[in-house]
Amino acid sequence: MDPEEPIFDIRNLPSEMKYDQRIKLNSDHRKDKIIWSSSDPFVAIIDENGYLKGQHIGSTIISGKGKDINVEKELTITPYVKGIREPFVHFGKPITRIKTLMKVKPVEEDFSALYYANPSEHSKYLYYWFNSSKQLFLSGIIFGEQDDKLLKTAQTFFAERYHVMKEKNKRTYFLDSKRSYFIVLDINSDKQLVGFYNPIKEE
Repeated sequence: MDPEEPIFDIRNLPSEMKYDQRIKLNSDHRKDKIIWSSSDPFVAIIDENGYLKGQHIGSTIISGKGKDINVEKELTITPYVKGIREPFVHFGKPITRIKTLMKVKPVEEDFSALYYANPSEHSKYLYYWFNSSKQLFLSGIIFGEQDDKLLKTAQTFFAERYHVMKEKNKRTYFLDSKRSYFIVLDINSDKQLVGFYNPIKEE
């Protein structure tokens, strides 16, 4: 190998990765250290050991800077789980606003809730719950009757898109990137796997 050539060529970096994958980046170039960075740490990061690690779906620019090098490449984190529509999270908005946004008729409706078909390989319904003032206070996805395979799919779906907070009492908690709402993956009274979208209330 020509010692004047870089050991790692950023052109060899893939343009796509998954959220749980990582790649070792070489830190040497003509005996000078390369400083790697990601323009969006929510999408991907470079850790202290020089590994490029996927975080969440989206796109970021990976940059390498050294004494005689300044390179960059766009990287996209692509999902394992596709086709599941998420509910709107316009908490506090009236029921009329949610109906306008959904654009289709609900499959079930009463004074406190709207249910919409969410047909995919992994989900059944979207739902919205309203308070006594007919304002949205909870959204959700009903995935279907719980089993280990569906649970794994739902956990992956949320982990690709949200920060994983914790697991407690067989529930998994996720947080959105703006910290405006959180999601609880749980089993409802009908033994269905459900993702509950909850607003974060400011004190």
